[in-house]
Amino acid sequence: MSTVYPIENKLRPIVEFWSAGASGLTAGLLLSLPDVFLLTTRFSEILATFFMGWASLRFYQGYQIYRYQRYLKKLPYYALSSNKVPISHKKLFLGKGFRWEAVHTQRLY
Repeated sequence: MSTVYPIENKLRPIVEFWSAGASGLTAGLLLSLPDVFLLTTRFSEILATFFMGWASLRFYQGYQIYRYQRYLKKLPYYALSSNKVPISHKKLFLGKGFRWEAVHTQRLY
């Protein structure tokens, strides 16, 4: 399920956990109280399976965003001994750096 959207929005509140919780609660209610919803036991089990699948999908999507946001604050370890630092009178060494792409511009915006 790798759908590519034109704008990546991973720096937002994680609302997927709310829908995952609501779907999980609905599945639990369908399994425990099928008579309240006027359903047969078999049909409530089928619906509860659907809702649990939906809840697990939404939880997985939310966890991906949570993991992305958590690792933004955690930089990888980088060390360089003083004799390995390049010496130049024309350029300044700033570290590893990275290639700036359109995705970074979208995130900055």
